[in-house]
Amino acid sequence: NALAIYSLTDRAHPTRVGTYSLPPGKALNSISIYDTVAILSMYSDGVALVSIADPTQPVLINTIPGFSACAINSDSILSFISATDSGDFFVYSIHDPSQPSFLGSIELGLFNISYFSISSDTGFVYFDTYSVDVSQPTQPKGSGRFASREFISDILGWNRYILFCDYYSLTILRNDAITDVRADGRI
Repeated sequence: NALAIYSLTDRAHPTRVGTYSLPPGKALNSISIYDTVAILSMYSDGVALVSIADPTQPVLINTIPGFSACAINSDSILSFISATDSGDFFVYSIHDPSQPSFLGSIELGLFNISYFSISSDTGFVYFDTYSVDVSQPTQPKGSGRFASREFISDILGWNRYILFCDYYSLTILRNDAITDVRADGRI
C-alpha cells in the first residue's frame, strides 16, 4: 500500500508526481491533509504524519501509535478513536507535526469505529452514530447519538448539519447543539 500524489495541473491528464510507501503489512484507512502534512490512518497500526511539502519526495515526520481512525480540523487539532480495547476518543495538536501533543480524551467504550469526520466550522466530531464536542480540545465531551438504519459508509459535519450515507440513502440531520452560527456559516 502507498500514498500516491498526483498533479492536477492538467485535469484531463493527472500525473503521478510522488509516492510514500507504507511499512510492509500496513493498510491505509483514511487520509487527511493539514497544511503540508498528510495524515495517514493505518487502522490499529496508528497514524503516520508525512510531509508533502515537496510532493515529489514525501517524508515521514512522526507516528502516533494505536489509533483506528482520525480526522483533523483547520486549527491543527487531530482527533482519534483508539484501536485498543478501550475504544476511547483522543485529541492531539499537530501544530508541530514533529512533536504531536496530547490535549484531552474521553472514555467512550466504542469499538470497530472506522469512519468519522470533524466539522471544523462547528467544533464537533461525528463518527459512526456519535457526536463529540471538541470546542474545548482539552475537555472533549459526548454530545449525542443519532440513528442510522444501516452501516454508515461515510459521514460529514457541515455547519449545523450532519450528512451521512448508509447503503441505501443520504441522511441529513440538524445539530441543535450548535446555536451561534454567523452569516458565513462559522461559529
